[in-house]
Amino acid sequence: MIMSFIEFVRNTRAEFEDFLRQKMPTQEDGEPIWKLLQGGKRLRPLLCILSYRACGGTDQDYEEALDVATAVELGHCASLCHDDIIDKDLERRGNPALWVENGIPRAMMVGHEAISWGFQISLDHGDDIAEIFLSAWDQSLRGELREISARENQKVSTSIYLDIITKKTGGLFSAASKVGSQVAGASQGLQNLMKKYGLMIGRAYQFADDLFELRNGENGDLLKILGNSGELKNTTLEEYLERKTKNSIKKSEELVHDSRIPELEFKEFLNEAPKFFVDQMLVG
Repeated sequence: MIMSFIEFVRNTRAEFEDFLRQKMPTQEDGEPIWKLLQGGKRLRPLLCILSYRACGGTDQDYEEALDVATAVELGHCASLCHDDIIDKDLERRGNPALWVENGIPRAMMVGHEAISWGFQISLDHGDDIAEIFLSAWDQSLRGELREISARENQKVSTSIYLDIITKKTGGLFSAASKVGSQVAGASQGLQNLMKKYGLMIGRAYQFADDLFELRNGENGDLLKILGNSGELKNTTLEEYLERKTKNSIKKSEELVHDSRIPELEFKEFLNEAPKFFVDQMLVG
Protein backbone atom coordinates (compact mmCIF):
# COMPACT_ATOMS: atom_id res chain seq x y z
CA MET A 1 0.00 0.00 0.00
CA ILE A 2 1.34 3.42 -0.96
CA MET A 3 1.25 5.88 1.93
CA SER A 4 1.08 9.64 1.85
CA PHE A 5 3.80 11.93 3.15
CA ILE A 6 1.67 12.87 6.17
CA GLU A 7 1.19 9.19 6.99
CA PHE A 8 4.95 8.73 6.76
CA VAL A 9 5.46 11.65 9.15
CA ARG A 10 2.92 10.33 11.63
CA ASN A 11 4.27 6.77 11.55
CA THR A 12 7.91 7.84 11.76
CA ARG A 13 7.29 10.15 14.70
CA ALA A 14 5.47 7.39 16.58
CA GLU A 15 8.24 4.88 15.88
CA PHE A 16 10.90 7.34 16.97
CA GLU A 17 9.06 8.16 20.21
CA ASP A 18 8.76 4.45 21.04
CA PHE A 19 12.45 3.94 20.31
CA LEU A 20 13.41 6.97 22.40
CA ARG A 21 11.43 5.73 25.42
CA GLN A 22 13.17 2.36 25.24
CA LYS A 23 16.55 4.07 24.85
CA MET A 24 16.16 6.35 27.86
CA PRO A 25 17.97 5.36 31.05
CA THR A 26 15.55 4.06 33.66
CA GLN A 27 17.41 5.44 36.64
CA GLU A 28 16.44 8.68 38.30
CA ASP A 29 19.43 10.41 36.70
CA GLY A 30 17.75 10.11 33.32
CA GLU A 31 14.73 12.21 34.28
CA PRO A 32 16.23 15.67 33.52
CA ILE A 33 17.29 14.55 30.03
CA TRP A 34 13.84 13.07 29.42
CA LYS A 35 12.29 16.42 30.37
CA LEU A 36 14.69 18.10 27.97
CA LEU A 37 13.60 15.79 25.16
CA GLN A 38 9.85 16.05 25.69
CA GLY A 39 7.54 18.13 23.53
CA GLY A 40 9.65 18.59 20.42
CA LYS A 41 8.43 18.31 16.84
CA ARG A 42 11.18 15.74 16.11
CA LEU A 43 11.97 17.41 12.79
CA ARG A 44 15.65 16.46 12.73
CA PRO A 45 15.00 12.76 13.45
CA LEU A 46 12.24 12.88 10.85
CA LEU A 47 14.67 14.31 8.29
CA CYS A 48 17.25 11.67 9.21
CA ILE A 49 14.78 8.81 8.66
CA LEU A 50 13.44 10.37 5.46
CA SER A 51 16.96 10.64 4.08
CA TYR A 52 17.62 7.04 5.11
CA ARG A 53 14.53 5.77 3.30
CA ALA A 54 15.02 8.00 0.25
CA CYS A 55 18.55 6.68 -0.19
CA GLY A 56 17.39 3.09 -0.21
CA GLY A 57 17.48 2.24 3.50
CA THR A 58 15.55 -0.92 4.38
CA ASP A 59 13.90 -2.33 7.49
CA GLN A 60 17.04 -4.36 8.17
CA ASP A 61 19.06 -1.35 9.35
CA TYR A 62 16.11 0.78 10.46
CA GLU A 63 17.00 0.56 14.15
CA GLU A 64 20.47 1.93 13.39
CA ALA A 65 18.84 4.87 11.60
CA LEU A 66 16.62 5.49 14.64
CA ASP A 67 19.68 5.36 16.87
CA VAL A 68 21.68 7.97 14.96
CA ALA A 69 18.52 10.10 14.75
CA THR A 70 18.45 9.97 18.55
CA ALA A 71 22.01 11.31 18.67
CA VAL A 72 21.03 14.26 16.48
CA GLU A 73 17.96 15.02 18.62
CA LEU A 74 20.07 14.93 21.78
CA GLY A 75 22.46 17.46 20.26
CA HIS A 76 19.56 19.68 19.25
CA CYS A 77 17.92 19.58 22.69
CA ALA A 78 21.24 20.31 24.37
CA SER A 79 21.64 23.40 22.20
CA LEU A 80 18.14 24.58 23.19
CA CYS A 81 18.98 24.08 26.86
CA HIS A 82 22.10 26.22 26.55
CA ASP A 83 20.38 28.80 24.32
CA ASP A 84 17.71 29.37 26.97
CA ILE A 85 20.40 30.17 29.52
CA ILE A 86 22.27 32.51 27.18
CA ASP A 87 19.09 34.28 26.02
CA LYS A 88 17.50 34.23 29.50
CA ASP A 89 14.36 32.65 28.03
CA LEU A 90 12.00 31.59 30.79
CA GLU A 91 9.93 29.06 28.83
CA ARG A 92 10.58 26.22 26.42
CA ARG A 93 7.79 24.31 24.65
CA GLY A 94 5.12 25.73 26.94
CA ASN A 95 6.93 24.79 30.16
CA PRO A 96 9.47 26.53 32.39
CA ALA A 97 12.94 26.35 30.85
CA LEU A 98 15.18 23.74 32.44
CA TRP A 99 17.44 26.38 33.99
CA VAL A 100 14.42 28.08 35.59
CA GLU A 101 13.30 24.81 37.15
CA ASN A 102 16.68 23.40 38.13
CA GLY A 103 19.08 26.34 38.20
CA ILE A 104 21.80 27.25 35.71
CA PRO A 105 24.54 24.88 36.98
CA ARG A 106 22.33 21.78 36.82
CA ALA A 107 20.81 22.79 33.48
CA MET A 108 24.29 23.28 32.01
CA MET A 109 25.31 19.80 33.19
CA VAL A 110 22.16 18.22 31.73
CA GLY A 111 22.95 19.87 28.39
CA HIS A 112 26.53 18.59 28.54
CA GLU A 113 25.27 15.10 29.42
CA ALA A 114 22.94 15.13 26.42
CA ILE A 115 25.84 16.05 24.13
CA SER A 116 28.03 13.35 25.66
CA TRP A 117 25.32 10.74 25.25
CA GLY A 118 24.67 11.79 21.67
CA PHE A 119 28.36 11.52 20.86
CA GLN A 120 28.57 8.07 22.46
CA ILE A 121 25.64 6.87 20.37
CA SER A 122 27.21 8.23 17.19
CA LEU A 123 30.56 6.67 18.09
CA ASP A 124 28.84 3.29 18.51
CA HIS A 125 28.11 3.45 14.77
CA GLY A 126 31.65 4.21 13.66
CA ASP A 127 34.11 7.06 13.34
CA ASP A 128 32.46 8.51 10.23
CA ILE A 129 29.10 8.98 11.98
CA ALA A 130 30.82 10.39 15.07
CA GLU A 131 32.76 12.86 12.92
CA ILE A 132 29.50 14.15 11.38
CA PHE A 133 28.04 14.62 14.86
CA LEU A 134 31.12 16.43 16.18
CA SER A 135 31.33 18.66 13.11
CA ALA A 136 27.66 19.65 13.47
CA TRP A 137 28.11 20.45 17.15
CA ASP A 138 31.26 22.45 16.42
CA GLN A 139 29.38 24.47 13.80
CA SER A 140 26.55 25.09 16.26
CA LEU A 141 29.01 26.37 18.86
CA ARG A 142 30.73 28.65 16.35
CA GLY A 143 27.37 30.02 15.26
CA GLU A 144 26.38 30.72 18.87
CA LEU A 145 29.68 32.46 19.59
CA ARG A 146 29.32 34.63 16.50
CA GLU A 147 25.79 35.56 17.55
CA ILE A 148 27.01 36.56 21.01
CA SER A 149 29.72 38.73 19.43
CA ALA A 150 27.21 40.32 17.05
CA ARG A 151 24.96 41.24 19.95
CA GLU A 152 27.81 42.66 21.98
CA ASN A 153 29.09 44.71 19.04
CA GLN A 154 25.56 45.69 17.95
CA LYS A 155 26.55 44.87 14.38
CA VAL A 156 24.70 42.38 12.16
CA SER A 157 24.99 42.40 8.37
CA THR A 158 23.08 40.02 6.13
CA SER A 159 26.27 37.98 5.65
CA ILE A 160 26.78 37.68 9.41
CA TYR A 161 23.13 36.74 9.91
CA LEU A 162 23.33 34.06 7.20
CA ASP A 163 26.54 32.67 8.66
CA ILE A 164 24.99 32.42 12.13
CA ILE A 165 21.85 30.58 11.06
CA THR A 166 23.77 28.34 8.66
CA LYS A 167 25.98 27.17 11.52
CA LYS A 168 23.49 27.18 14.40
CA THR A 169 20.46 25.69 12.66
CA GLY A 170 21.69 24.42 9.32
CA GLY A 171 24.47 22.34 10.86
CA LEU A 172 22.24 19.87 12.69
CA PHE A 173 19.71 19.66 9.85
CA SER A 174 22.47 18.88 7.35
CA ALA A 175 24.01 16.35 9.76
CA ALA A 176 20.64 14.63 10.21
CA SER A 177 20.19 14.30 6.47
CA LYS A 178 23.75 13.13 5.84
CA VAL A 179 23.89 10.47 8.57
CA GLY A 180 20.57 9.06 7.37
CA SER A 181 21.98 8.62 3.88
CA GLN A 182 25.21 7.16 5.23
CA VAL A 183 23.42 4.50 7.28
CA ALA A 184 21.49 3.65 4.11
CA GLY A 185 24.79 2.94 2.36
CA ALA A 186 24.64 5.88 -0.06
CA SER A 187 27.65 6.85 -2.15
CA GLN A 188 29.78 9.76 -0.97
CA GLY A 189 28.33 11.92 -3.73
CA LEU A 190 24.78 11.18 -2.62
CA GLN A 191 25.71 11.77 1.02
CA ASN A 192 27.03 15.22 0.12
CA LEU A 193 23.88 15.94 -1.85
CA MET A 194 21.70 14.99 1.12
CA LYS A 195 23.88 17.11 3.40
CA LYS A 196 23.23 20.13 1.18
CA TYR A 197 19.52 19.26 1.04
CA GLY A 198 19.38 19.21 4.85
CA LEU A 199 21.23 22.51 5.03
CA MET A 200 18.71 24.21 2.74
CA ILE A 201 15.82 22.87 4.83
CA GLY A 202 17.52 24.05 8.00
CA ARG A 203 17.97 27.53 6.61
CA ALA A 204 14.38 27.66 5.39
CA TYR A 205 13.20 26.57 8.82
CA GLN A 206 15.23 29.24 10.61
CA PHE A 207 14.09 31.98 8.24
CA ALA A 208 10.51 30.88 8.94
CA ASP A 209 11.20 30.81 12.68
CA ASP A 210 12.49 34.37 12.60
CA LEU A 211 9.60 35.43 10.37
CA PHE A 212 7.12 33.95 12.84
CA GLU A 213 8.72 35.83 15.73
CA LEU A 214 8.78 39.06 13.73
CA ARG A 215 5.09 38.81 12.89
CA ASN A 216 4.29 38.18 16.54
CA GLY A 217 6.38 41.07 17.80
CA GLU A 218 8.88 38.75 19.43
CA ASN A 219 11.91 39.39 17.22
CA GLY A 220 15.12 39.03 19.19
CA ASP A 221 18.18 41.23 19.39
CA LEU A 222 19.76 39.79 16.25
CA LEU A 223 16.81 40.69 14.01
CA LYS A 224 16.44 44.11 15.61
CA ILE A 225 20.08 44.93 14.92
CA LEU A 226 19.80 43.65 11.34
CA GLY A 227 16.58 45.60 10.78
CA ASN A 228 18.19 48.81 12.03
CA SER A 229 21.44 48.33 10.11
CA GLY A 230 20.18 50.05 6.96
CA GLU A 231 21.62 47.21 4.87
CA LEU A 232 18.20 46.02 3.70
CA LYS A 233 17.65 49.43 2.07
CA ASN A 234 14.16 49.52 0.49
CA THR A 235 13.27 46.00 1.63
CA THR A 236 11.53 45.44 4.95
CA LEU A 237 12.82 42.79 7.32
CA GLU A 238 9.62 40.80 6.81
CA GLU A 239 10.02 40.88 3.02
CA TYR A 240 13.65 39.83 3.35
CA LEU A 241 12.78 36.82 5.51
CA GLU A 242 9.88 35.83 3.25
CA ARG A 243 12.14 35.90 0.20
CA LYS A 244 14.89 33.94 1.93
CA THR A 245 12.41 31.31 3.11
CA LYS A 246 11.01 30.81 -0.39
CA ASN A 247 14.46 30.72 -1.99
CA SER A 248 15.72 28.09 0.45
CA ILE A 249 12.65 25.93 -0.16
CA LYS A 250 13.18 26.25 -3.90
CA LYS A 251 16.86 25.29 -3.65
CA SER A 252 16.09 22.22 -1.56
CA GLU A 253 13.38 21.13 -4.01
CA GLU A 254 15.76 21.55 -6.95
CA LEU A 255 18.23 19.16 -5.30
CA VAL A 256 15.58 16.43 -5.27
CA HIS A 257 15.68 16.25 -9.09
CA ASP A 258 19.20 14.82 -8.93
CA SER A 259 19.36 11.44 -10.67
CA ARG A 260 21.53 9.98 -7.89
CA ILE A 261 18.49 9.82 -5.61
CA PRO A 262 16.74 6.44 -6.14
CA GLU A 263 13.35 6.56 -7.85
CA LEU A 264 11.39 5.42 -4.80
CA GLU A 265 8.19 6.82 -3.30
CA PHE A 266 10.37 8.58 -0.75
CA LYS A 267 11.87 10.77 -3.46
CA GLU A 268 8.52 12.55 -3.75
CA PHE A 269 8.48 12.87 0.03
CA LEU A 270 11.80 14.73 -0.22
CA ASN A 271 10.00 17.18 -2.49
CA GLU A 272 7.16 17.68 0.01
CA ALA A 273 9.33 17.94 3.11
CA PRO A 274 10.71 21.52 2.78
CA LYS A 275 7.29 23.21 2.78
CA PHE A 276 6.11 20.88 5.53
CA PHE A 277 9.04 21.84 7.76
CA VAL A 278 8.41 25.54 7.20
CA ASP A 279 4.69 25.10 7.88
CA GLN A 280 5.56 23.41 11.17
CA MET A 281 7.02 26.72 12.24
CA LEU A 282 4.58 29.16 10.65
CA VAL A 283 1.32 27.37 11.47
CA GLY A 284 2.44 24.86 14.09
